[in-house]
Amino acid sequence: MKRILLLNPPVLCVNQCQLEWYAFAHPTSLLKIAAFQKSIGNSVDLVDCMAYENHWNRPLHFYKKLAIGHRDLGLGIPTYILGRTFDWLARELASRQAPDEIWISCHLTFNSELAHAAIATIAAVFPGIPIVFGGNYPTLFPGDAARSGARVFEGRLSEALFCFPDYSVFHAAPDYFVFQLTLGCENDCSHCVNHRLGPVVTLDPAAVVRDIESKRSRYGRRKFINIDPNPSGGDLELFLETVIGRGLDVELYFYGGIPPNRVTREMVTLMKQANVKGITLPRERGDALNRKLRKKYLAGDFHQAVRLFQEQNFDFSLFHCSFPVGLRDDDLDPIREIIGEIQGLGAVAEMAPVCFIPGTPEFERHADLLTGKSLEELNWALWPGLDSIEKIRAYSALYCLAHHNRFHHSWAV
Repeated sequence: MKRILLLNPPVLCVNQCQLEWYAFAHPTSLLKIAAFQKSIGNSVDLVDCMAYENHWNRPLHFYKKLAIGHRDLGLGIPTYILGRTFDWLARELASRQAPDEIWISCHLTFNSELAHAAIATIAAVFPGIPIVFGGNYPTLFPGDAARSGARVFEGRLSEALFCFPDYSVFHAAPDYFVFQLTLGCENDCSHCVNHRLGPVVTLDPAAVVRDIESKRSRYGRRKFINIDPNPSGGDLELFLETVIGRGLDVELYFYGGIPPNRVTREMVTLMKQANVKGITLPRERGDALNRKLRKKYLAGDFHQAVRLFQEQNFDFSLFHCSFPVGLRDDDLDPIREIIGEIQGLGAVAEMAPVCFIPGTPEFERHADLLTGKSLEELNWALWPGLDSIEKIRAYSALYCLAHHNRFHHSWAV
């Protein structure tokens, strides 16, 4: 039997606005690996450096100053670590027996340097212990990830694909649980890399429901959140029918996003009966930009989907309506109109700054603004594709407007 230690590193946080984007950020891949490792007889423990929503009132830890906007502007902004510090991590590791193997994951590319720092801390405390470095970042940039000295694992661990997240490695039960119906995405949007991370894999809806039912019974929690980038590409209706048929006393949320062109009257009716409370329903932008970004749906699809949800009297306060911003040719007036339209529905106007990732068409289209920036400096909250302080301030002010002025303007800039 091996002793396996899983490590979830802290993340980079530019400002208070970015905290919302770390909601529901459970280390799902590591929890699935925990289930697999236990299934073959290994013991598993988790060191979780991440801070979750009920801990966000704690002060953030200063990280360093990073460039904001185009490099030629010479502007910088303080950035922070969300989660535990590396001093804490060193002490936590030193208090434990040396494991046989350590697995660490990093999915968001702009969190790569904090993952490297976590690996350096591990190596200092446990020299010579094998470290396996996986996730979206090592898969997309294996050469860069290899700088860590860890063994880079590219792609998905096939043995863990159909495992369900094992929350028993958490030291306390969370307030909600994350579930998946599909892995991967069938779309190829020009700013996204989800479609490059492997083919779409569909999980058995009945098995997913059984896992939800088991967690509901074991932990007493009712809130389950789906994080798939496109769950409607799988057997979403069958999943909902199974939830209804088994009479599960749960609340369901689909915050990975339901493409509006896939929303049907049957789907909405089933969502109501299955007690779906909230979803992300992409509003996107104008049709011309949607086509440029290779979106498969248009604004009219969103409006039709809204009408279907209104017919079933859904509470739109739990609906997030997302749309991309931060592109060089954005016009702010239509963005203001979209914010007003969404807020008029009673929904959350979710501005989604584009994360420019090398190798995507949008990165190439903005290359003259982005060349020379590290992955860390491409954090969307640093507005890397904007070339003036006026634009950065205008976008930050819009972000505050979209989120009902919950964030102080200077904090956002």
